[in-house]
Amino acid sequence: MEIIRCEGLSKIYQAGENKVFALDNVDLTIEQGSFTAITGPSGSGKSTLLHLLSGLDTPSKGRVIYQGKNLYDYRITSCPCCVAAVLALCFRATIWCVN
Repeated sequence: MEIIRCEGLSKIYQAGENKVFALDNVDLTIEQGSFTAITGPSGSGKSTLLHLLSGLDTPSKGRVIYQGKNLYDYRITSCPCCVAAVLALCFRATIWCVN
């Protein structure tokens, strides 16, 4: 069962006359009970994607579907607390390997 989905998700920052695309038309589905790792080089949009999926930021385009509803249609009193209770987000985790 799908817990969260994004469709056509974009985040565009305006820098003077220039547009910076942090995310450009991302589609993603995360199933309930799954473990998902978002990896990539610095500046590739990982943190931006997590901010949008958790309701901490709003997309320039597209939508995030949480439990069948557009995340940004929730009332301010129920969001993003509702998502925080379901998603465990780990920003810039360091994993130590010991031999």
